[in-house]
Amino acid sequence: MLGKKIRGKLKDAIRTAARGGELEVRPDDRWVVSYPKSGNTWLRFMVGALLQRAGDGGEVDFHNMDALVPDIYRHRERELRALPSPRFLKSHEPYDPRVARAVCMVRDPRSVATSYYFFLQRERRLPEGEPFADYLPRYLAGDLDRYGTWAEHVEGWLEAEARHPNVVVLRYEEMLADPMPGARRLAAALGLPDDDDALEAALRHSSFDRMQALDRQRTAAADPALKGKDLKILFVRKGSTDEWREHFDPQQLGMLVGAFGATMRRVGYETE
Repeated sequence: MLGKKIRGKLKDAIRTAARGGELEVRPDDRWVVSYPKSGNTWLRFMVGALLQRAGDGGEVDFHNMDALVPDIYRHRERELRALPSPRFLKSHEPYDPRVARAVCMVRDPRSVATSYYFFLQRERRLPEGEPFADYLPRYLAGDLDRYGTWAEHVEGWLEAEARHPNVVVLRYEEMLADPMPGARRLAAALGLPDDDDALEAALRHSSFDRMQALDRQRTAAADPALKGKDLKILFVRKGSTDEWREHFDPQQLGMLVGAFGATMRRVGYETE
């Protein structure tokens, strides 16, 4: 059986080949980043709305979002290379020293674990009916994707924020409670309109209710990327901060805190 590092390198090589080459990073790229299921789509809607405000004034939705803030995993390298600067790009990657401007959303790893569990069912990447208890150790080990563990990912972006004025880390739960300060920091870091009218409009256009309503309207016929997915499970599903309590038992919670507790406390999450 292949070791974890070898599997990771093999997946990277396959992904690079499929994309048509290693991704070029430009000094003026602006990145929208998170660990999977941590609020990246919310950030992209905000950024897309601010870009629309600076441009033709149209509304951001799932159809034009990938043109406004392209997902680097859905485009080949030649397509991304053809985009004019500055590019606004969506990523789940760990911090890369070539990145100079970015906004990274961090979410409670208990909520991430829960949301990712349902997302992988939607993607049909979990065996049908796999219990949460069987899935959780793979999540804690970072074996579900190529991005490392939640703690490794978050620690890297926190260190980047400490060194770079235009790298901003936002906490998902704080954004839910009061989004305007975070939206203002996002706009400043990415060089986007930051007047009150623009930010208030961006927050309206990226509200959970609006994103979920748009998500319910999506079909595989209109978006081939949705083909084969279980669309009964919404992509914009709940966005809550405490759903994890329905899925973790005390032992599982102890496992997660044992793996990620130091980073959770650094970010401000209670572990007791």
